Amino acid sequence: MEIKREINREIIEKLRSAKKLLLVSHIYPDVDTASSMLAMKLALLKVGKEVSCYNAHDLAPNLRFLKGSEGRFDKLHPKKKFDATVLLDAGTADRFGNILDKPSRDRLGCIIKVDHHLTGDDISDLEFVDTKRSSTAELVAEIIKHYPIELDQDIAMNIYSGIVSDTGSFRYSNTNSATFKCAATMLATGINTWDVAMNLYENRPVEEIRLLSRTLTTLEVSDSGKFASLIVTRKDMQELGAEDYMLDGFVNFGRSIKGVEVSVLLSEKEDGMVKISMRSKGAVNVAEIAAAMGGGGHHNAAGFSKKGDIRKLREKLSKIAAEKLAKY
Repeated sequence: MEIKREINREIIEKLRSAKKLLLVSHIYPDVDTASSMLAMKLALLKVGKEVSCYNAHDLAPNLRFLKGSEGRFDKLHPKKKFDATVLLDAGTADRFGNILDKPSRDRLGCIIKVDHHLTGDDISDLEFVDTKRSSTAELVAEIIKHYPIELDQDIAMNIYSGIVSDTGSFRYSNTNSATFKCAATMLATGINTWDVAMNLYENRPVEEIRLLSRTLTTLEVSDSGKFASLIVTRKDMQELGAEDYMLDGFVNFGRSIKGVEVSVLLSEKEDGMVKISMRSKGAVNVAEIAAAMGGGGHHNAAGFSKKGDIRKLREKLSKIAAEKLAKY
């Protein structure tokens, strides 16, 4: 199933009429959600809006190359009210921390959801959801075009970064002609593509490489050769001085193995939860598995968080994946 919607004119009118806006990116922020939030922030500031940004987990060091990323994003004045709030790159309330809980919700004004994921709940007043788009950054570019707000290099660099990251440098199946057209529009502003590539792929802390080395020793591949899993414990993180954001992309090493159709990375968090990231080469819709466990995502990339023992969760997922993969 796909969801494809044209940009809602009512969303554009609401953004135009609102004076105070809040932009919210999802927890455990990745490049797409952060770049979408910051691109929209810079665009709305250009037309005189009062803009606040919020992320319950703040932005990690690897996201600070994005334009407009200075300062903290995990603090919000408890009494500040907004005319409109834009939720970016997720479809369920829990993905935005507690910002949608009562009484916080009462001060958010009109809630607008902008997302490209298939799974989602009814959490907004208006929405712009298109699962055919490569990224939420691409949807933000559409909003900026229809407002209209003139692109500059800072806005374009953020949007381009989100597209490059979410398409795996234009390798994933979510890449299409519209993706390249949008990227080309960003390139036309004169942005430095090497700066983006360097910050995304050539700027890893040594702690991350050491953590990757240890994580790869936990690799398990099923007897069928179609399912791979990796685990990261809090002990690993603490011993190596690593941080959660450094895990981004680790799950792809399992998927890169010849014959593997589904790869899973399980990582322990400080709050006792286990975060599960899932990737598929296409045979299995991992979003269905994630949705059944309270999460969501795309056909080929999904995730969720659960309480429990990390090794028992690995066993459970191995059994679920085996059932799904039995038909392939």
